[in-house]
Amino acid sequence: MDRLDEMQAAAFESKYAVAVLGNCETGAFMLVELNSEGLTEAESIKARVGSMYFCGVCAFRRGECFATCETDLDCITVMAAAARAFAERVVDLTPKDNGLAWLERLWSLPDPRTEN
Repeated sequence: MDRLDEMQAAAFESKYAVAVLGNCETGAFMLVELNSEGLTEAESIKARVGSMYFCGVCAFRRGECFATCETDLDCITVMAAAARAFAERVVDLTPKDNGLAWLERLWSLPDPRTEN
């Protein structure tokens, strides 16, 4: 699978995916949701003013964060910086549960040891 195929797979097969635009010289980057209609006008202006370029894709699929990027060293540096922001965004999107509902579901499961 070549790099473009990896990026397309990450974008289409994941629950949540973003494109990473960045500028290695300034350290600035932005995450653009791939399931949206594309860049908003404000995002487009920010990317142009910041001289940002495409660096790669971060995705959340099968319960894991995944990233694929261009092979340029500058892109790898930007992707490393963007990884934490992406992980924080995934955490924010994950439903919060205090554990009580999970414990109640666990307690309601039949105990196979007593059925015999």
